[in-house]
Formats: sequence, C-alpha cells, structure tokens
Amino acid sequence: AMTLNNLANLHSNNNELTKAEKEYVEALAIRRELAAINPAAYLPDVATTLNNLAILYGDKNELATAEKEYVEALAIRRELAASNPAAYLPSVAVILSNLAIYYLHSVPDRERSVNYATEIIMILSPITEVVTCTQTALQNAWQVFQEWGLSEEDIYRRLTETGE
Repeated sequence: AMTLNNLANLHSNNNELTKAEKEYVEALAIRRELAAINPAAYLPDVATTLNNLAILYGDKNELATAEKEYVEALAIRRELAASNPAAYLPSVAVILSNLAIYYLHSVPDRERSVNYATEIIMILSPITEVVTCTQTALQNAWQVFQEWGLSEEDIYRRLTETGE
C-alpha cells in the first residue's frame, strides 16, 4: 500500500493522473482492509491516501469527489487527534489547510474557507514554534484570510469569538 501510494504521488507529480488515481484507489483499499484489523496502526495511512486522492480529484476538476475525500480524511484525523492531540493535530491542520484553499479557489465558499483557516490558527498557534512543519499550514491560513480581504481586525475578532 505504501509503495502504491508513493507511485501514485510520483505519477500525480508527473501529471499522469489516470495512473495515479488507479494506484491511490488500490492503496486505499489495502489500507482500509488493514485499518479494519488494526485501526491504531493503519487509520493514519487511510487518511493520508484520502487526502492525496482529494488533491488528485481537485486537479481533475472532480470537485464533489475531492470534497468527499477531504471530509473523510478530516474526520479520521479529528478522531485520531481526540485521543492523541500531540501526534495528530498537525495532520488535522494540514487537511484543514487543503480545505480552506479548496473553498477559496475550487469551490468558492468564503464562510467555510475562513472557518477552516480560523481553526488552523487556533490549533497551530500554541505549537507552531515547536512543530516547525506546521508553518506552511499556518501561512496558508493567513493567505486565505488575505485573499478573502479580511483585515487584521476581522481576523482577530474571529479568533477572539472562537476562544483565542
């Protein structure tokens, strides 16, 4: 499954989307089977492949399918983060970042996009200096705010309303 996922990444990067889709779908099927037996070990991999598929479907302009995959990946990551936030909140933020950008560019929905960006800030602000790999997701959140034309005052008001 890991090899198939990696091959799919390669084919996707080379714009060979049909090959990539086939490999992601096969990897996902295997990972789902493994997760049914050992969820703790394999659910993170299911979420990763779902996220990769969502990106691919977005590239193919199959937007409803992309959204479905993002939503499932996010639900899995949220479930994992509920029991182990330190390990999985950064992964939640990555998918939130993808969704914020999806609702910014692919299917414009200001409220959803801004809500996801706000959640990224809420999750990552306390850990971004320690977990440096989260900085891209944090930058994406600020970009989403900027592209929707939100002022700093608007952003801080949203953060305050949601508990920052």
